[in-house]
Amino acid sequence: MEKLIIKYFAGEVTAEEAKRVREWALESDENMEIFVKEKNLRVVTMMPDIEASDSEADAFINLLREHDKKLQINITKPNYLRGWFIAVASVAAVALIILSISLSVFSNKNKNLNNQLVFIASQQLSYHENSTPYGVKGKVILPDSSVVYLNSGSSIYYPSKFLGENREVEFSGEGYFEVKENSAFPMKILLKNGMSVYVKGTTFNLSSYENDKSLSLLLISGSVSMLDSKSNELVKLLPKQKLLLDKTTSKISIIRPEDIQPTVGWKKGWLIFDETSMPDILKRLERWYGVNVVVKDSSVMTKTLTAKFREESLSQVLELMHRISLIDYTIKDSTATISSFFSR
Repeated sequence: MEKLIIKYFAGEVTAEEAKRVREWALESDENMEIFVKEKNLRVVTMMPDIEASDSEADAFINLLREHDKKLQINITKPNYLRGWFIAVASVAAVALIILSISLSVFSNKNKNLNNQLVFIASQQLSYHENSTPYGVKGKVILPDSSVVYLNSGSSIYYPSKFLGENREVEFSGEGYFEVKENSAFPMKILLKNGMSVYVKGTTFNLSSYENDKSLSLLLISGSVSMLDSKSNELVKLLPKQKLLLDKTTSKISIIRPEDIQPTVGWKKGWLIFDETSMPDILKRLERWYGVNVVVKDSSVMTKTLTAKFREESLSQVLELMHRISLIDYTIKDSTATISSFFSR
């Protein structure tokens, strides 16, 4: 773990490795103490040794105060401005950090120090994970006031405050995003399959369940780009366009559906199937109703269905499918067993 922590503070970890480090640090007070010590050691070793002049120290204090507006930390100017000076920052409920910084050639390293400040502050942020189990939907308001509606079986992981070059979140499942516009501070959505979604202010529906064979993104308004980390291919969408990614072949296609309700209707309580294959139907029923579906006869998996439901129970949905000769079924507790209509 020590090597991974060092990589974490060097900014050389993947999103999954970063999550591992954060979870490990929160497991015990001892782990958190090790984490903080490594962080403080990293901060000290990043700083030069040559003394700073009064003007350089003043310039650095001004830089800290610029970040004060973003990070909500209190910076006090020390009485001695030549040589070593100390900036004291208290962020959230994390331990008080004292940065002993000597500024040499400050004017040449302004940008580098600016990045270091963002890095230091980002380590003090608390992180939140909101998730919805099967059968439940939810709504999350992000720190920038963007809103994400979560469909069943979805999760989103984000910091208490967005810092750095973009508003970075991790996402899995299906969500309807209403992202606050900020062209200078885009949102970056990391997906578990290595894809990233970049938006500056837009509305879209993203479906990226980890165990699905495909991924889809329907742009409602604004603009959005998707980056494949493996191929570095960047795909841009226009409003009302829908991107489809086959995870097996990595093939990307873009369509313009005539009706977007089958994609976004879930947000208003509609369960809509439009020539939907049986495997996808059963998977969505599991998530929608929070049940387990068992298929006894694989022949039913070749069927498709076009139908619209709202507020119907699982038994009502399955009964309709039974009446049109698609399936036979039984329900016991939280398990629905599906068989062929003609197997009786």
